[in-house]
Amino acid sequence: MIKTILLDAGEDSAFETRFQAALELADRFKAHLVCLEVVPVDILFSGDPLDGNVLPSSPERIRARSLSHRRDVEDRLRREGVSFEWIHEEKLQAEAFADRSALADLVVLSGPDGHHVGDRHMTLASSLAVTGGPLSLCIPFAAKPSKWNGPALVAWDCSIEAAHVLRKALPLLKEAAGVELVTVGDERSSRQASEARLYLERHGISSKFHLCHPADGDVADAILAAASALNAKFIVMGAFGHSRFVEAVLGGVTRAMMTKSPLPLLLGR
Repeated sequence: MIKTILLDAGEDSAFETRFQAALELADRFKAHLVCLEVVPVDILFSGDPLDGNVLPSSPERIRARSLSHRRDVEDRLRREGVSFEWIHEEKLQAEAFADRSALADLVVLSGPDGHHVGDRHMTLASSLAVTGGPLSLCIPFAAKPSKWNGPALVAWDCSIEAAHVLRKALPLLKEAAGVELVTVGDERSSRQASEARLYLERHGISSKFHLCHPADGDVADAILAAASALNAKFIVMGAFGHSRFVEAVLGGVTRAMMTKSPLPLLLGR
């Protein structure tokens, strides 16, 4: 059950899309929304550009802009009748989200924007995706707000990471219009996927299985092509990594999906 949603509430050009996604999910699951706004200490005291938006150079002006953003968002949430709280942190972003996500069921954040070196969105998504904590809903940076009213694609590779994410994603999969289980591999993968389908059936979720053979060996492209063909609205997949250091922890497929996917990704391990 999803009852606590942690939202990256920082002000940037992708805020509205992830805000709308979090708002819709909070309404659907009658969940409490925790809006976490983190102003990284290096930005606070250097005035460097953040996501292409040049923030005021003084800490006082940065905090004033933050307060204005908070008041605007809180007014909107009160009008929507959503249970919420606002938390402002001035510390390292990954540290703040790691602390606050410990008692969250879902984290809503944006994917990388693809234009800035050291993109904070890639850094945040990477650090959260491999911690083993709650699932992260990674919304494409340039996406437009949209309703979640279609099937979900589950990228199934028979790994323990994929199994953990499948289990954690049950509340969202139950709400999906359909579940498409997609494996990129051989017939052995197809046989192993039957266990995942049986697991879903025991939870009242019917699914269809699809086996893909990428012509050029690009697994990410094969998953995205299947998602397009199946009209999926979001993709569920395990994130791979053995270190906690930013995007270097992610496997090639996970990183490629975060960079290329036009659909929201539900990530975890």
